[in-house]
Amino acid sequence: MEKVLPPTNPLVGSSGNRGSTALEVMTGVIFLVSGFVVHSTGLVPNRWLILVSIVASVCYCARVSILATIHTLFVLGFFGGALLLNSPESYTGDAVRIVVTWVLSFSGSALLSLSAIRYFNLARGPVVAPRMTNAHVLVAFVLVAVQIALGVTGQLGYEAQVETGLSTPLGLLGTIASLAQPWVLLCLAIAVRTGQSVFLASLAAVGQVIALSLQGFRGSSVHYMVWLLVVLWILASNRKLIASVGGRVLSVSVGVIVAISGFWFATIARSDAADRLGVASSGTQLLKGGWLETILSRIDMMSYLEVGVRAEESSLAQQAVSWSNYAFVLIPRAIFPEKPIVNYGQDVTTLIYGEDYQSSSTISWLGDAYLNVGELGILLLAIIFGGVLVFSEKMLPRRSLIFGWTALVAIVIASTNLESSLLLMAFQVVRTVMAVSFLWWLITWLSKFAVVNTVPNHAYGV
Repeated sequence: MEKVLPPTNPLVGSSGNRGSTALEVMTGVIFLVSGFVVHSTGLVPNRWLILVSIVASVCYCARVSILATIHTLFVLGFFGGALLLNSPESYTGDAVRIVVTWVLSFSGSALLSLSAIRYFNLARGPVVAPRMTNAHVLVAFVLVAVQIALGVTGQLGYEAQVETGLSTPLGLLGTIASLAQPWVLLCLAIAVRTGQSVFLASLAAVGQVIALSLQGFRGSSVHYMVWLLVVLWILASNRKLIASVGGRVLSVSVGVIVAISGFWFATIARSDAADRLGVASSGTQLLKGGWLETILSRIDMMSYLEVGVRAEESSLAQQAVSWSNYAFVLIPRAIFPEKPIVNYGQDVTTLIYGEDYQSSSTISWLGDAYLNVGELGILLLAIIFGGVLVFSEKMLPRRSLIFGWTALVAIVIASTNLESSLLLMAFQVVRTVMAVSFLWWLITWLSKFAVVNTVPNHAYGV
């Protein structure tokens, strides 16, 4: 039987940790000051300064938070990779400065946030899982089945995007489809932590990958496996298989295999849909050659950020990404039937890139933030975001409330989405927490009137 590690709280009660707080504060201040200097002086970092900044940020975030580390690695891969492989002079000084400012300010905020948690002893007690019944796992299968059905019928995913401009249906059906990913992640995390229904929850996770592949979006399975691993590393760290180095290497290896498989099947689904609809692009031709160049260009977020920076004076660009467009996003369409349709990716395609076909384009979330709040706003957002990630990881799981666990899962999903609008992602977090928490509570309440197997109470505090 797999060993269950005893509950620990490495953040408090250790003289070594308390002794390192001063060093963390100093390092965090250095990061923040460096970010402010890069912003305020108009300095355009060269290749070596970029390399040192990003590597130092990744190394220090690795000491602070899994979530902060994954976010920094995503920024490194999607922005820093292009800056290091290409000459920084290939991009405008504003674009280079934005990335370096974000990385430095985010890392400084993460370090200072951890220091505050330690100093004020905010992360008390062990991670405690919410109660889960077999009915919750059954709902996971239902939600995944809905996604699969919508994907097969062309109402969800790439085919729907090409035909209607929307990749997700509107109204209740779209809301139900959007709940599948966070719901399955929650079920799997609770199952692994408590040892309850692990096999069934794992099957639901596999079904989720299949559902994402059928939608024809190649990166969805890759992102989902990253979310799954991060959620398990944070919420199921009591399991030796999850917490040990060997276990994490094994889980990453399995995750890579599943992600590559999902990517490949999504590529096939996308190509088939494109053939049926009579459309073609570099993204639909991966099976016919040139796949490496297409993938590299797709993950080069610096080019998209560059488009956003150059569009600063464009009124059409402001119209496409203005945060004032999202005033009614959180109001359910059932209450407000005339609510304007928010189609961020299509608006960027049409108004910024000047294309007239149905597609979803991006200027990256840094480009979106730059057009809305400028460079100073990006610095402040990086500070806020670093704090949110660290406080969420260290504090939200320490109560057996589905609200906190759902919020953490939603924030994990948002932290790696570098293509959307930062404000839209914040709204998506709020909407996910509200919908999933309510549905989870409702099923828990209904389960009291049925004979449903649950795990004894003591299993939830391990």
